[in-house]
Parts: sequence; structure tokens; C-alpha cells
Amino acid sequence: MGADGPAALMRPVEQTRVQLAPGARPHTVRRLTDTCELDRLFYRANAALSAEQHAVGLRFRACWRRYTRTGRLVQRYSPQAAQGTGTLEETEASVNARHAIDRALALLTPARARVICAVCGLDEHPGTRIRTLHRALDILHEQWR
Repeated sequence: MGADGPAALMRPVEQTRVQLAPGARPHTVRRLTDTCELDRLFYRANAALSAEQHAVGLRFRACWRRYTRTGRLVQRYSPQAAQGTGTLEETEASVNARHAIDRALALLTPARARVICAVCGLDEHPGTRIRTLHRALDILHEQWR
């Protein structure tokens, strides 16, 4: 069941041409179109998600990843005085993403919030919670227009 097994053969692969440098010859690159559980649910033969549900789930996933991504820590051994020219772009993006997640989860029941966080945020398989996932994504789609 490894890299060349039946499961790997069923994953959709897309080929694109990428130019790695200006003026360089483009290279053909193969990449998987399903990078998370939402993609696997959407792209399979009997799609378990609609296009709107997929888009909302990816939007929640982007906010989740932006919120949980940690900033870089830079440390030097030599003492330096702070110059005050740093920006808080990463921190502000993380805070804004946290507010978006809080607003989204406030619209949902605890069971729906758990399944949204598990499937969209933590990339878990929904299992028997697929109906709960559908309803949660529909609610978020109605509110996030």
C-alpha cells in the first residue's frame, strides 16, 4: 500500500509547467491535488462535499493554519539594543485568524465545532460524523458570504 500501491494510484495528480527562474526553460511538475482531508472528500468519485462546502472548509483551514503557525524565534549571542523597526505582521495575522475562528465556532453547536476543528483544522477523517460536518459547513457558508 506504499507509494506505488492502489491507494497512491487513486490519488489525483495534476501536471503543470513551472518556470523556476526568469528566462529559464519551464519544467513539467507533477503534484497531488488532494493535500488535505477536505480535498480527499471533495475529489473522490462520489464526492462527499459540495463546492461551497469545500470552499468554506478550505477557508476555515487557512484561518486555522494561520492561527496555529508559530512565528520565528531569532536569538543572538551578542547583546544588541532594540531599534523598534520590527513589524507585527505575523502576530496580527494570527490574531485576526483567531478572531475569525472564534466567530465561526460561536455559530456552531459543540459537536459541529468539534468536527469542523477535527476535519478542517487537524486533517482527521470524519468517519460517522459526515452529516455533522455537512451541516456545520452549510452554516458557515450561510454566514461567511
